[in-house]
Amino acid sequence: MKNRILVGIVGVPILLAIVIFLPLWVFALCLAFVAALGAHEFLRCAAPQAERPAVAVTLCAAVLAPLFAVIPQLTPYRLAPAFLLLIGLGVLLALSYREGRRQITVLECLGAFFAGGLIPYLLGALVRIGQLGVGAGAGQSGAAYILIPFVITFACDTGAYFIGTFLGKHKLSPLLSPHKTVEGSVGGFVCGMGFLPLYGLILQLIGGFSVNYPLLLLYGFVGCALCELGDLFYSAVKRQFGVKDYGRILPGHGGVLDRLDGMSFAAPAVEFLLLLAPALLVAR
Repeated sequence: MKNRILVGIVGVPILLAIVIFLPLWVFALCLAFVAALGAHEFLRCAAPQAERPAVAVTLCAAVLAPLFAVIPQLTPYRLAPAFLLLIGLGVLLALSYREGRRQITVLECLGAFFAGGLIPYLLGALVRIGQLGVGAGAGQSGAAYILIPFVITFACDTGAYFIGTFLGKHKLSPLLSPHKTVEGSVGGFVCGMGFLPLYGLILQLIGGFSVNYPLLLLYGFVGCALCELGDLFYSAVKRQFGVKDYGRILPGHGGVLDRLDGMSFAAPAVEFLLLLAPALLVAR
């Protein structure tokens, strides 16, 4: 628990500084690095025997996905990195059938495509959300938009962890995730949905935003539900491949995917909701 708290104390201010005070392209560069780490973690879990060419094209696609989302000239082609990865994997699969070479399995290709194509695209929703806020209303509200999925997922994860640790008695899914409890899951929902209106109030009082609180509650409900689903999904992947954590880069948390598993599900949902109901947070 101590390590988890220390990571939060150090990591949250760094995240806020990058999102609030630096241009969106800097955040996109940081996300590209994080996406590459996540892709490598997933590939190491799902396709540990993948050869260097497959790893290389996977990581290249992972890096490009957030950058295609932030560069205006490339934004219309934001699916291009995933498509190029598919082509690269297809070529490598065909070449692996040459005499004397180890044949790449279809499962390895699917794992590589999920790692380098889908996960970075899902996380790239954070950059696309930031672009939705640029120029909205009377100023640049991209930072406020980007922080929405972070508030949801961090509050949901933190609430689920602490409430589950101190009050949890009923296992949520013992075979899938033995430490998760029903009480923790409910606590995650309460915290995720509760902190989002508080975040909206702060923006209203300090940032001069017009806030639609019923929509914020909807955002919180959908985001929390998908955050917990994402957590369970990535846990299922780990169980099937016999892996405890995706990595060790974050003390007390594990790897990048252990921390951002719910985010990869919640962020695209927030992007969709912002497009569907853009009046959520509009600068005056």
